[in-house]
Amino acid sequence: MNALDRFKILFRRVKNGSIKKMKYFADEIHEETGKSSLGIMADMCWCAAKYGIGYQEYRGYGFVDKSSALRKTFMTVNHNIALTREANDRELYPVLEDKGLFLKRYHDFVSRDWLDTRECSKQDFIEFAGKHDTFFVKPINLSGGNGISKVTTSRIDPDKYYDLLTKDNGQYIIEEAIKQHPVMNRLNPNSVNTLRMVTLLKDGQPKYLYTILRAGQGNAVVDNAGSGGVYTFVDKDGVCRFPLYDEKKGLTMDKHPTTQMEIVGFKIPMFQEAVDYVMKAALVEPRLGYIGWDVAITEDGPTLVEGNLIPGFDMAQNLNWHPEGEGILPLMEEAWGGPLPR
Repeated sequence: MNALDRFKILFRRVKNGSIKKMKYFADEIHEETGKSSLGIMADMCWCAAKYGIGYQEYRGYGFVDKSSALRKTFMTVNHNIALTREANDRELYPVLEDKGLFLKRYHDFVSRDWLDTRECSKQDFIEFAGKHDTFFVKPINLSGGNGISKVTTSRIDPDKYYDLLTKDNGQYIIEEAIKQHPVMNRLNPNSVNTLRMVTLLKDGQPKYLYTILRAGQGNAVVDNAGSGGVYTFVDKDGVCRFPLYDEKKGLTMDKHPTTQMEIVGFKIPMFQEAVDYVMKAALVEPRLGYIGWDVAITEDGPTLVEGNLIPGFDMAQNLNWHPEGEGILPLMEEAWGGPLPR
């Protein structure tokens, strides 16, 4: 990525940012550290220019107390975008941006019934509704859990509902509800609690990088952080050793806020099977080499929910699960075989 591209990204972040919210985070850090809010805000601006991180990342990564040497170990949005461009063929971006195209391309890794109303008939949908008590409807290209609805079949008229889907609200993808593994269900039964598993394909060899466990809270049917979900880092043995984090509230918690289940020590069932699963999925399309997979664990094993073109690298660098203070840049560069593009 050239200097002009990096400047454009920085400009967009500044333009979309909020001085009020920056001050809010600076005041929070001031309360915790005693350091000047004004000085913290100045350092936030410096870090945005120097490292390409925003004030929310500054807060989440604990940059206020980090040395320059540690700050340099953090992967930034510039790294992430440049790696996406380097590892993924732009012509295939739609495969990960359009949920219908994704379900087609990775159909062998999607163990559930689904329809795309851009292609299916009303009769197809009526037959689908006759087979499933509940299902989800989704837009083709929104992220963060936005636009997703859970539907109880007994409460709709399939004939009229099909017309609604195809004419009015843009929810073109219809998916059978995933029945998650009982252990994952104990964490939170109201949402499918997924794993964000990231792989990198280098010289034709898939490499597993890291996993984030995500869970919905309250009555939410999605687990995305942007929709109020909580998350934590998962060690390579599938065990959670750090607390949950609520990004919207900036809070850490030892127990799930809805079920009060203890998270430290929680072991993901069939975790190694899930790692092997995404490693195989990574080989399906060699021209898409850097993917964040959303994986659900069922009683029968892992299944893909969707793939993400720009994985949530920021979630993996939260200060709460890196006691030594390092970011994931060394991990990424080891997998890449050298310095990441930026």
